[in-house]
Amino acid sequence: MDHTHPALRVWNSLPYSILANFITTPFISVISIGGMISALAAAIWPLAGSALAWLLKYPTQGLIAIVDCFLQLPGNAYAVGTIPVITVIALYGLLGLTWLQPWWKRYWWIAFLLAIGLVMVPAWQARAALFRVTVMATPNQPVMVIQDAGRTTLINSGDAATTNFTLLPFMQKEGVNQLDWAISTETQTNPNSGWNTLLKRLPATIAYTAAEFNLPNGSVNQGQASSQSVLVNHSIKQTLPLSPNQPAYLGPNQVTLISKQPTIAEFRLHDQTWLWLGTLLPDQQKSLLATGTLHPVKVLWWSGKALHPDVIAALQPEVAIASANSIHSATEALLRDRGTRIYQTGKDGAIQWTATEGFKTTLERNEIPAL
Repeated sequence: MDHTHPALRVWNSLPYSILANFITTPFISVISIGGMISALAAAIWPLAGSALAWLLKYPTQGLIAIVDCFLQLPGNAYAVGTIPVITVIALYGLLGLTWLQPWWKRYWWIAFLLAIGLVMVPAWQARAALFRVTVMATPNQPVMVIQDAGRTTLINSGDAATTNFTLLPFMQKEGVNQLDWAISTETQTNPNSGWNTLLKRLPATIAYTAAEFNLPNGSVNQGQASSQSVLVNHSIKQTLPLSPNQPAYLGPNQVTLISKQPTIAEFRLHDQTWLWLGTLLPDQQKSLLATGTLHPVKVLWWSGKALHPDVIAALQPEVAIASANSIHSATEALLRDRGTRIYQTGKDGAIQWTATEGFKTTLERNEIPAL
């Protein structure tokens, strides 16, 4: 969870900001001063004010063109994450010392190095020790982010709106600039998928997709992948198939696609077993029970739809997370009767788990003992 004040969040940094500001300053000055003159002229003679405002169209268009040009440059934005309030206070303290104290003025570079250490060292230590699983607040869309010692895995992207307004802001806040693993459980190309938008900002090292491949052998690079894949993109170094019952290894963690239709996936995360059960029709649930493949899991993650009592009995979840705005009442009652802790993204927001703090929600920040 993020305990920094919203005003202290550093969303992203533009590497070309100094050059961009230098070039655009004359345009901004002309537009600002011209706007004031135009307003004054309009108060005296409206026609003159309109004429002056019309002339400001050209510097305004020039400013927009320059900004668009910088936004097209490679590495135009770099997410640097957040810093704690105490660090901000310390940084301002160093700034005050270099301004007011003669010794610090003379040795300003010491303050500069201390400032870098205050920001970089704690951030590096926190990332190196972090293991966090976040089920995003995307009702009816299973989206998960796994952060493990500086490595990031994304399970599904949701639609374009989810990517733009939920995923990318979250990644920027966390200082994520690259995905180590990207996994899509979609079996068909979704024209509304947010992957293309997301991968323009966050390139991926390895991508696994459940979409069908036309392959000459077991694994492929992006050039060999079928056009049916939702993860064929120049921002991905290697694309691999996510095949049923073949684990995809994500460092010490793994995900196994148990079934494509319906989509069922098992996650091994920090010695815990999570199961994405999706939306299963009654007949599909009976067929699944007949296979005998269901076993107890720590966390059940599903769509909030009705579950057969025998499915719940076979899984015996300690925690149930519904990526939904509502949960089937009978299923919720069965889970509560078993003592299962229930979360709902439509009500609780994103759900996060760490080994030290257990489960937390983004809308209800109650401390919950770790499992």
